Amino acid sequence: MQLKNSTDYAIRIVCYLAAQERMVSTSELSRKLNVSANYVPKIAKKLKNAKIVTACEGTNGGYMLAKQPENISLMDIISCVEETMAINRYLEEDRFCSRNLEDTCKTHKILLSLQNTYNNKLESVKVSDVIRPGEDEYFGRFYVVLKLNLKEKSYECVYSHIREVYEKVRKTESYEEFISQYVERYVYASDKKMVHDFLSSEGLEERLVDGCMEKDLPYRRITGKDKNEYVWMEAKKYIDANENTAIITLHNEKIVQNTVIKMERELIKKEQDMAKQYWDMVSLLTTVLNHNQIVESGYQDDISFYTKQVYLQLQKNYPEYGITDEEISSVAHLAPIHDIGKINPLFQKNKMNNDLKIETENTDDTHAALSARIYIDSVIEMVMKEKTRLNRENLFIKLYSGYFFGYIISRHHTKLETLSNLLDSIKNKKIPQISDPQSNVYEMQLNQNNIEKVLESLKVKEINMYILCKLLYSCIVTADFYATYDYMSGKDIKFEIEKQDNLFEKYENSDLIKNIRKYAKKEIELEEINKLRSEMFLETESNLKNNLEKNIFYLEAPTGAGKTNMAINLARVLYKTNKDITSIHYIFPFNNIIEQTDKTFQKYFNKYEDYVVINSVSAMTSDKNENLDYEEVYTKNIFNQYPIIITSHINLFNTLFGTGKEKNYSLYNYINSVVILDEIQAYSNNIWREMIEMFDSYAKLLNIKFIIMSATLPRLDRLLDEKISNFVTLINDTERYYKNDLFGKRVNLNYDLLTTKMDIQTLTEEILKHQGKKILIECIKKDTAEELYKNLKEKIDNVYIMTGDDNKYSRQNIIEKTKKDMAIVLVATQTIEAGVDIDMDIGFKDISFIDSEEQFLGRINRSNKKKGCIAYFFDLDDAKTIYRKDKRLQYNLNKEVSKEWIKNKKFELFYNKILQQIKEEAEEYTEKNINNFKKYCKLINYKKIEDIMQLIKTNTIDIFINYTININGKEIKGSDIFDKYIKIYKDIQISYSEKKVKLSQIAEELNLFIYSINPNKINLIEGELLGGMYYVDDGEKYIVDGRFDRSKYLEKGDELFL
Repeated sequence: MQLKNSTDYAIRIVCYLAAQERMVSTSELSRKLNVSANYVPKIAKKLKNAKIVTACEGTNGGYMLAKQPENISLMDIISCVEETMAINRYLEEDRFCSRNLEDTCKTHKILLSLQNTYNNKLESVKVSDVIRPGEDEYFGRFYVVLKLNLKEKSYECVYSHIREVYEKVRKTESYEEFISQYVERYVYASDKKMVHDFLSSEGLEERLVDGCMEKDLPYRRITGKDKNEYVWMEAKKYIDANENTAIITLHNEKIVQNTVIKMERELIKKEQDMAKQYWDMVSLLTTVLNHNQIVESGYQDDISFYTKQVYLQLQKNYPEYGITDEEISSVAHLAPIHDIGKINPLFQKNKMNNDLKIETENTDDTHAALSARIYIDSVIEMVMKEKTRLNRENLFIKLYSGYFFGYIISRHHTKLETLSNLLDSIKNKKIPQISDPQSNVYEMQLNQNNIEKVLESLKVKEINMYILCKLLYSCIVTADFYATYDYMSGKDIKFEIEKQDNLFEKYENSDLIKNIRKYAKKEIELEEINKLRSEMFLETESNLKNNLEKNIFYLEAPTGAGKTNMAINLARVLYKTNKDITSIHYIFPFNNIIEQTDKTFQKYFNKYEDYVVINSVSAMTSDKNENLDYEEVYTKNIFNQYPIIITSHINLFNTLFGTGKEKNYSLYNYINSVVILDEIQAYSNNIWREMIEMFDSYAKLLNIKFIIMSATLPRLDRLLDEKISNFVTLINDTERYYKNDLFGKRVNLNYDLLTTKMDIQTLTEEILKHQGKKILIECIKKDTAEELYKNLKEKIDNVYIMTGDDNKYSRQNIIEKTKKDMAIVLVATQTIEAGVDIDMDIGFKDISFIDSEEQFLGRINRSNKKKGCIAYFFDLDDAKTIYRKDKRLQYNLNKEVSKEWIKNKKFELFYNKILQQIKEEAEEYTEKNINNFKKYCKLINYKKIEDIMQLIKTNTIDIFINYTININGKEIKGSDIFDKYIKIYKDIQISYSEKKVKLSQIAEELNLFIYSINPNKINLIEGELLGGMYYVDDGEKYIVDGRFDRSKYLEKGDELFL
C-alpha cells in the first residue's frame, strides 16, 4: 500500500498546527508547507470531519488543532484521508477472497498479522512524538544538506530542519566560514576539531578514486542550552570532482535518505542525455562533409570562422556535453555547404555573369534549395550504409536531423517557415552532373506524414530541437552577412562583444552606490525610505551571489523601491562574476519606460559606447555624429554589438521567435548574456505557459541569465511540468516591504463609486469635488478619455490628456507640469500605469484587473510625503471589450476577495488562481494544449510558433497627418518631415545600410505625425498611399488643442484607432 500525496500533506498540516499552537491561515499553510492554496481547504475539511482540526471563517480565520498533539496519532490522520487502510482486499470489511477460502487461507493470516503490526505502529506514534521528540530522539529531527560547487567555490543549503541554518548560509559568503560557525555553534566541544577537519573545503578533494569519494564521520551535536546535552549525529560527504560537486549531509538518522542526492544526479544525467542527443546530430555533419569533400574557397572561409566562434562558446560553457573539436569544425563548415548549390550552371551564368553555354529546359537559377538537396542526399546515403549497425532510434535521429539541417540551408536567403517548405523546394531538384541514387529513398522517407510519425516516437526534447535549428540558422545568416560585408568593404568586423573591465566603474563610484555600501557597514544613517531601498538592494545582491549557477531570478518589490537600480546592480554582479557573460539586454514593454530608463543610464554609462537604445523610434547613430560610417552603425545595431542593449519586448520576441533573417541576426549574441524583463505581467497571459517554457529552455541551452521583475510578479515557473530549481526569488519576504507604511499605506482605497454603474456626468461631478488637488483619472477606452477630457475642460482649468497617441515631447511636457506646485487634472489611458514618473494626490480608475490597479496606485503619493491621498475605483466601460480573453478580468474589484488581495498586497494568491487556470487550459484537449505547441517545435514549424508568440496582434494601416507642431519653441512642419522621408525611401543611389540609418534618424520626428487605423474603414481614409502609409495633406483641420481629434477624422464611437 502506498500513501497518497494528500496524506503526506495532511500529516504536515497537523504537525505544523501542533507546533504553532495558534490559528493558522490557509495562505500561511500553503506558503510554509509548499502545498497548493486550493488544496489546503480540501484536506482540512477531511481533518475537520475527523475532529482533528477546527476551522474559523473570516478575515482572521484559519485552522487550529481540536485536540492536544499527544491525543492525535498518525493512524488518526492517515485513516481520515486514505479511502482504506487495508493492505489487501481480504482485510476489508466484506472479507472478499478471490479463492473463497476466507477461513483457511494461510496467506490471509500472514497479511492480517502484518496489518495489525502496521496499524499498531501508526497508532503508537503521536503527533507530539513528531514535533517534540523524547529521549530516544525521533529520526529526522536534525537533518541538513549542503551542496558545493568545487569549481566556483560556491555553496547552498538544499535542505535544513531549521531556518537558522538557511539564514547562516545566506549571510555567510564562504563555505569555510559557515563550517567554522556551524561547528562552534552546534558541535560538542571535544568533537569540534575533528568535525571541522572532516568538513573543511581543503580536504574535500583528497584521496579521491576516479574523482569520487563517499565518507562519513560520527560526532555529537548539542541539543539545547546545556552544552553537555547532545545527540549522536553522522556527517557524510559525497564528492564527485568530475561534476565539480560535493554533497554534505549532517543527520541523526541511521540510514541517510538520499532523495536529494539522487534527485540531483538524475536531473544532471537527464540534461546531459538530452544535450548529447543534439550533439550526436551535429556530429553527423562530419561524415557528410567527408562524403562530399566539397568546400568552397574565398570569403566563405570567413563564414566558417564566424560560425565556429559561437559553437566554441558552447563547448567551453558545457564541457559535460562532450562537444569535440571535430564536431565544431563540422558545424563551422556547414556554412560553406550552404552555398554549394552555386554549382548550378544557370546560377553561374545568370547571377555570376559567367559565360557558359548551357542547353537546358530548366529555368531555375537559384542555389539554396539545391545546396540543401546535396546535403540531404549525402545524409541519406551515409545513413543507409550504416542502417545495419544502428538501432532504429539512432538511425532516425541521424536521418531526420539531416532533414532539419537541410531545411536551414534551404532557407538561408529567406525566412523560416515550416518543414513542408523543404519537401516542396528540394524534392525535384536535380544535381548537375552528379548522379541521383537516392531518389527512391525520398519517395519512401521524405513525406510530411512519415516525418511527423517518426518524430512523435523519438525521445527528443521538442523545444531544444527548435532552439538548436534556430541557432544554426542565426549563425549561417549572420556569418553570411559578416563575410559579405568583410569581402565588399575590406573592413575588419568584430564578431564577439569584448568584455569591458570598467563597464560599471561610473555606476560603482556614484553617490547612490557609495551610500548603500556605507549603510551596509553602518557608517551612515539614511532616511527610512532609503533604508528600505538599501536593504532590498543588499538582499537581492546577496541572494544572487548565493545562486550564481541558476538561470532565472525573480525580483518583486513595491513601486518606488528602486527596481531599476537593483536590476543594474544584479546585472553588474552577473557580468563581473561570470567570465563568460558579455552582454546585457534590458527589455521593456513600453517605449515611455525605455525613454525614462535611457535618462537613468546616461548618469552611469556612455551612450553609443557602453549602451544603445534599439526600438522603433530611436535613431541609429554613434558617438561620432559627423562622418558616420553607415555600414558600421547599421551592422552594430542589427547585431546588437554593444555591451548593454535597452530595447522593447517586441524586439526580444522577434529575436527568440521570429522567422525573418534580420530578426535572427542577433540571436547568437544572446548566448552568455543577462536579460532583464521589466513589467512581465504586461505580456499577454494567453502565452505565459509557452513563454516560460521557452525562457527556461533558452536559459539552459544558451547560458542566459533572466531577471524577471515587477511590483506585481506572477511566478511563471509554476506552469512548468518539470519542477527543477532553476528559478530563484531574490527577496525572501516581500510582505515585509509591501506592508511597510511607506509602501503599503501611501494611498487610501475607496470603493464607494462601485455601488452603481458609472457614467461620464457623474464621474465629472465626483472629480470636481477634489478641485485644487493633483488629480489622475485612468479610463479603459480612448474615446471615454477624450469625452471626459472635453467635459472637464469646459468646467475647470489645467486639464490635460495623455493617451497612446501622444508623442514623447507631449508626454514629457505634461509630466513636467505635474511636478509643478499647482493643481492639475490629468485624464489618461493605460499608458500611465507602468514606469511613468508622476506623483498625484487623488486618483480615479476604471476597474480592469488588480495588478493593473496596483500599477495605477504607484502614480499616487509616489514620494510618500503627502497625507490624505485617495484612490477611487469606478466601473464605467466593460474591460472585456479591450482585454477580451484575459483571464485576470474575472477577479476585478467588484469581488470582495480582490479587494482583500490588493489591500494586503496578496498578489501571489491572485496569480495562483490565474496560473492554475492557464495550466488546466494547457492540459485540455484543445488547440491551446501545450503538447500542440511542443509538437510545432519538434516539427520546426517556425511560422506557427511565431504566430503563437506574437505579442501584439493587429491589422492596421498607418496614416500621416500633416500639420505643424511646436516642440520646445521650435516649429516642425509635417510636410517637411514627410518629404525628407520619401526622398530617402525612394533614393536608389545610396546603400541599403545608409538608407536604414537615415530612415531611423528621422523616425522619431516622423512618428510625431503617424497614427494607426483599422483597414476596415479604408473608405474613410483620405490622402495618397506613399512609402507604406497614407499621406493626409490637410491635417490641420483634424488638430484640436495641438492634438489629433479622432472624432473629426472618423465617425464618432467607432473605436478604430489603437
